[in-house]
Amino acid sequence: SGLIDARALLIAGYLLAGAAALAYELLWMRMLTILLGAGSESAIVTSGAFMLGLGAGAWLGAHRPRHTPVRLLLWGVAALEAALAGLALASGVWGKGLDAAADALAAALGWAWAAALVAGIAMVVPAWLMGVGFGWAARAAKPLKLPLGYLYGANTLGAALGALWPLVAMPRWGWWVALRWAAMLGLMGATCLGWAGARAGGLEAGVPETQRGEQRTALFAYALVGAAALMLEMGWMRLFGAVFMRTEYVMALLLAVYLAGIGLGGWLAHHIGRRWLAWLVPVASVWACLSVALLPQVARLWSAQGFGSYAQALGVAGIAVAVAMLPITLLLGLWLPWAAGRDEGGRWYAANSLGAALGAWVGGGAGLAWLGAPRIVVVASLLLWLAASAWVRRGAWLAGAAFVVPAALWAWPLAPSTAYLADSQGARELFRHEDALAWTSVVARADGTRMLVQDLRRMDAATDPTAVFV
Repeated sequence: SGLIDARALLIAGYLLAGAAALAYELLWMRMLTILLGAGSESAIVTSGAFMLGLGAGAWLGAHRPRHTPVRLLLWGVAALEAALAGLALASGVWGKGLDAAADALAAALGWAWAAALVAGIAMVVPAWLMGVGFGWAARAAKPLKLPLGYLYGANTLGAALGALWPLVAMPRWGWWVALRWAAMLGLMGATCLGWAGARAGGLEAGVPETQRGEQRTALFAYALVGAAALMLEMGWMRLFGAVFMRTEYVMALLLAVYLAGIGLGGWLAHHIGRRWLAWLVPVASVWACLSVALLPQVARLWSAQGFGSYAQALGVAGIAVAVAMLPITLLLGLWLPWAAGRDEGGRWYAANSLGAALGAWVGGGAGLAWLGAPRIVVVASLLLWLAASAWVRRGAWLAGAAFVVPAALWAWPLAPSTAYLADSQGARELFRHEDALAWTSVVARADGTRMLVQDLRRMDAATDPTAVFV
C-alpha cells in the first residue's frame, strides 16, 4: 500500500541522508583544518558547532510549521537534503572565503578566536538545515505509524557508514571526489524522501503538544544525556587514539562503532520496554568506568602484540573498541525513543543535541585540561546515572548508586603513563600535563634516562637527566 511504501522510502531516504551528513561533517572538518589545524581542539570546535546547529534546527522543525500535510513535510526534508548537497558541491567556492573572513576578524578578536568563530559558523549553518529536517521527518513519521526508533536508528546507522566513507574514498580519489560522491548520496536520499511524500496521501501532521512542567524536567535530563554522550566520545577518542595509534583510520573506526551502537539501540527501542532503563543505566555507567580502569592492561597487551599487517591491527583495535563502547552506545540509542514516548521526538533530539554541544566544548576543552580524559569518562558515566532519575523510580535509581559510585571511585585515580607502556618496568612518571592538544608526560627509566612521551608515543630520550626538563 502507499502507507507502507512511504515508510520504507522514508527509512531508506533517511539512512542515505545520515550517511551523507557524516561524510559532509568529516570532509568539511578536513577543509577547516586550514583554519584550525588538525589537532583535538579542531574536533572540539567543529563537533560542538555541529551539535549546536542540529539542536537549534531540530527545535524549530519540531514546532514549525504547525498544521502541515505529511507530504509537504517530507518534500521539505527532501528540499533541505538537496540544499545540503548543493552546499557540498559549492564547498570549493565558499570554502575559499573562510580564510579571508578569519583574517578580517583577526584584528578585533585575535586569530585563534576569529578562526574558531568562522569555522563554527561554517559548521552551524548546514547542521541547522539537518536539524530542521529531523524535526520535520519525526513529525511526518508519527502519522505514518513509523516508530521514532526506526527513523532515528536508520539515520544513525547511515551516519556510521558515512563516518567510514572519507577514509575509503580520499586515499583513492581525493577530497573533492569524495565530497561529490557524498553529495550524490544526499541527492539519492532526497529522491527517496520526495517519493515518500508523494506516497503519503492526505495524512496531516498534528500540532506539537504544549510542554508540561514534568516534561521540561525530562528534557533537561535528556540534555544531560547528550552532554554525557559527547564527553564519552571525546574521552574515548583521546584514550583509544593514544593506545591504538592516533591515525585517521582509528578515529573513523571509533566514530563508526560509536554511531553504529546508537543506531542499533534506536532500532531495538521499539522491541525493548522502558522498564529496562533502571537496569541498563547502572550497567552502562559501570561499564564506562571499567573501560577506563582496565585500559592500561589493554594497552600493555596491545603493545606486546606483533601484527602481520595494519589491517590486522585495525581489526583487533575495532574489536576492543566495540567491547568497550557498545554497551553504553546501545543505551544512548534506546534512550531517545524511550524518553519521547508518544511524542514526535523532534524536541527531544534538539535538547539532546544542545546538551551534546555543551559536552563537546566543556568536556573536550576545559574538561580535558582540568580532569584528564579518564576522569572525563567517569564524570560522563555519573551524568548518565544522574539523568536517569527523571524516568526511574527513586528506589531503583538509588539502588543503582551501590554499583555506580564504587565503580567511579575505583576508576577516578589517574594511572601514570608508565602503566600503559609495555617496557616501563622500574620507570616512574615525573610530570604529566593534559589539554585539548595532547597528553604529555616525562618518564624516568630505571637506568636514569628520561623520555618525553606524548599520547603514549616516545618523542625524545636522552641519557643526560637534564636533557628533558621537568
